[in-house]
Amino acid sequence: MSLKRKWLTLEEKINVLEDFAKTKSSHRQLAER
Repeated sequence: MSLKRKWLTLEEKINVLEDFAKTKSSHRQLAER
């Protein structure tokens, strides 16, 4: 098994973090309504 498959690439990490931030902020907006 190669290390590349074990670890996310930097790009994948950024995508995951952006998705997480988006869902978090949208949940916050829904909660405020």
